Amino acid sequence: MTDIGFVCEDDLDKIRVFTKSRQILELPSLSSDDCLFLSDWIEISSPVSYKKCDPVNLPHFKVWVEDGEVLVQLLVNGPNLLALPTEVVIKYEGLIWSPHLGLLRDDNYIYRTNFMGVGEVVVKYAPSGDTYFEVIRAVKWLNGQPEETDKSYMNMTPWCMETIADMALNEFHGDSCNTNRTQIFNQIGATGICIDHDFVNPCHSEIYRTPEKCCLLWSPISGLTGWMIVDQNDSNDFEAADPLLKLGEWYTYLIFDSRASSTKRDKQMLKREEAGKDPWTREKTMTFFHTTASRVSKVEKVKPTKQIVCEIQQRNGMMMMKNNIEIKCTFQFKHSSLETQENRSVENWEIRKKGLRTDAHFYDFDLGRIEIYPRISEFIIEKIETFEKDLKRSDSKEYERLQNETIIVRGTVSRFTKYFANSKKYPENGLFFLKTIHTICYYRGGKVIWQDPEEKSFMELADEFSSAQIKF
Repeated sequence: MTDIGFVCEDDLDKIRVFTKSRQILELPSLSSDDCLFLSDWIEISSPVSYKKCDPVNLPHFKVWVEDGEVLVQLLVNGPNLLALPTEVVIKYEGLIWSPHLGLLRDDNYIYRTNFMGVGEVVVKYAPSGDTYFEVIRAVKWLNGQPEETDKSYMNMTPWCMETIADMALNEFHGDSCNTNRTQIFNQIGATGICIDHDFVNPCHSEIYRTPEKCCLLWSPISGLTGWMIVDQNDSNDFEAADPLLKLGEWYTYLIFDSRASSTKRDKQMLKREEAGKDPWTREKTMTFFHTTASRVSKVEKVKPTKQIVCEIQQRNGMMMMKNNIEIKCTFQFKHSSLETQENRSVENWEIRKKGLRTDAHFYDFDLGRIEIYPRISEFIIEKIETFEKDLKRSDSKEYERLQNETIIVRGTVSRFTKYFANSKKYPENGLFFLKTIHTICYYRGGKVIWQDPEEKSFMELADEFSSAQIKF
């Protein structure tokens, strides 16, 4: 696996390098034309192979050497002592956090003296215990607070992770997670992802001149919303002319409910009457049939998303190619959500896997409920338990220290083929399932439990990794 880090120590026969994914790595000194110095960045391809590379371009992150010490200037965040449970405050006493370097020691309370929320400091490399950097001074902003301090990933701290799980779903109003709600609302704004570009419009009507096909936007807050792309053949907009280009893109949009306007509803009923159609019964139809998206604007992808083409079997047994999407997600591991305590005591995995929960899932703020199949649960549990057994034998103190630490799982989710049927029963059924696992690690410090060999360096994934904001 390729990893990237910067040199913190340089001895005659070895160097020590800090990487986000593995913290401090000790590597042999190599004789080459490129001399390495403290603070140099290197790309590591194996335990005995690496090469010098350009510095990683991270906002407000600078590494240099001063008086023989490696210094880093970076954005950090600290715990709000008044808003956290007492046990969490005690646990993180004298510590602050960076999404790139993890936990940092602040024995002299430099951060607390100068900042509340996100601040900027200079730290020096000074390894001690499970932390590797110590705050030495604060940075004063002469031109106001940088925009980067407002980014959400800067607030996804370890203490936030420990307290947010029980509050995540409370952020949503009870009815807002249900796409079958019958209450009438006016126009509301939403941010969502296009999960289908070629959906047969169930609201197609010659009377109202609605198109035969539509795009579907999804948000766990507002549910499925149809996006009617009109005059595609006559459009000068290349993306509008090819709806496939919209699949997997993220948008902000307004949702209009026709039931909210009595005038428009009366006109629609009159048209149906003139055409000899029966009036619909509002109480028996889901919100999707009454809403449309308007003022749709593309935004930067909230999560890494890509289109895929997969083969699916039709009812007649024939196979056909269909477009789908894959989205990277990060969530917190909670063993009890994957299997019962009784099932955990079964040693034979052939028997144990039959007892894994079939309703396992987690909630993601941007996608909603994500289903976890038993085979994926088995993979996650096996990797974690194998790691813990090996660690207990090799380093019992480290094993004990990590027992109560939060474990994070990073993987790819994909859309169900029968997502529309699932949407009718949301949130009891999710529209997405966890397809593959890429990384399992401890949130505090980033110690890797298991990682796909092709997974990118965590230094390149700081923003995405720090957005774990879920609840089982």
